[in-house]
Amino acid sequence: MIVISSPNAIKKEIEIIQNLFQEGMNRFHIRKPDLSKNELEDFIDAIGLEYHDKIVLHNFSLKNSSVLNCHISDWKSVDFNLFQDKMISTSTHSIDEFNQLTKNWNYAFLSPVFESISKENYGRNSNVLETVQNRTNFQTELVALGGIQEDTIKLAFDSGFDNVALLGAIWLEDNPIQKFKKCQKIVHSY
Repeated sequence: MIVISSPNAIKKEIEIIQNLFQEGMNRFHIRKPDLSKNELEDFIDAIGLEYHDKIVLHNFSLKNSSVLNCHISDWKSVDFNLFQDKMISTSTHSIDEFNQLTKNWNYAFLSPVFESISKENYGRNSNVLETVQNRTNFQTELVALGGIQEDTIKLAFDSGFDNVALLGAIWLEDNPIQKFKKCQKIVHSY
């Protein structure tokens, strides 16, 4: 199970992230588009060096990118030589796009699967779930994104996804740690 950061600042965010790691989070995507490079570097440093191998950075132009895994949005034009020994991921928005990915990708998000929790009206009429049966790429892990929470995790796995990613289900909760643990329990049942 993957957790993606809130794009916005969250009260006690670093403490929550550290607690999520302590509860077993093994992949954390940092997507903070409004932070400057210095602010983003400070954010990463505050999380703690012991978790850097589990962090995937959405802005790999930072000095920390040499030690962090990377998420690359433009999957069509990537120099994979830049990412030797790193976990790399990307985003796709159809099963056809996902099927075009080469074996160089560790995993890719496919979204929106369900109506988004954090983006209003995003994914409301999505048919992604029905198209997963057309998957031909089994070298890249297929990760469901968009509307993933307790009542949709099972459906995502049963439809053919290999993993799930949470954003709104965690960051829009009053108790994100408890929500994480509930979702993690469901994921571990697969």
